[in-house]
Amino acid sequence: MEQRYTRISGLDDKIKSISMPYLDWKVLFIIGENTVIGDIVDLVDEDQNAIQSALDGLLEKGLIEVTESAMDEPDQADEKVTGLEEDVTAEVETEEEAAVEDVSESESFELEEEGADEINLTEMDEEELEEKTQIEVSAVEEEAEVAEAEEEPQQKAEDKTDLSALFDEPEVDETETPEAEPKAAEPAPEKTEIITGKKIMIIDDSIVIRKMIEIALEEENYHLVNATSGKEGMDSFEKDPPDLVILDMMLPDMNGIDLLKKIKDKGNTPVIMLSGKDSPQLVENAKEVGVNDFLPKPFKDEELVEKVKNLIN
Repeated sequence: MEQRYTRISGLDDKIKSISMPYLDWKVLFIIGENTVIGDIVDLVDEDQNAIQSALDGLLEKGLIEVTESAMDEPDQADEKVTGLEEDVTAEVETEEEAAVEDVSESESFELEEEGADEINLTEMDEEELEEKTQIEVSAVEEEAEVAEAEEEPQQKAEDKTDLSALFDEPEVDETETPEAEPKAAEPAPEKTEIITGKKIMIIDDSIVIRKMIEIALEEENYHLVNATSGKEGMDSFEKDPPDLVILDMMLPDMNGIDLLKKIKDKGNTPVIMLSGKDSPQLVENAKEVGVNDFLPKPFKDEELVEKVKNLIN
């Protein structure tokens, strides 16, 4: 059975501090409930191996989970194999311990024989070793006397070194003026951020959707601002109206259609609404209110860029 993938609950809070490759974000964006890899291939211009690698990375980060697999039943054979492995391991360890004991006894006997031989050899050669030691000590003493005789003339020459230089005080040039202390560097003036490009407001409570819109438009010269609720979006709109709004139909505090009415009451700002496949009635309601275009979820980058350019340029 083909594996199916689903986003974890509480995903938005977990991915706020995560950095991922572009393809991983795309795959995460497309995954919904029980998504198969074929659904992702249809929307992403990448081969299946690359998509599978992205899925593996998302699983490793704990951002998605497998909801269905071909291997769901427990394998009783594994338990049998495990028990057999434990029996074999115990038997092997017993044999190894016995072999170690045999080797230890054999080695102890050999060491005792070698020790006896060494004692006899020491008794036999004691006189020869004493004579050899006395010869080596005499040679060392002679070398030390020669070295001492060679160093004596050199030491005497060093004792005659003129010590007056140690007591000479350096002359001070009274005409020199002390150098002025360097002035502390003044802090550079703060740079004022200059915003260029037309302003697009994204009103969506999903960080995944906002991230995918940012990635899709990153090559365009637009200034993007985000809002995560209807109230936040409307407050920002009234304070500094954007050139375009990308609006989700379902918001945590109000219906997207109601927010669309308020935006249209303020003027003729173009609005693109993000719609799911299961909301045909909402699409009809949005058309009656005056929405400018729709973008189905999930969407392709080129679809979003084309719709934005048609409305904002």
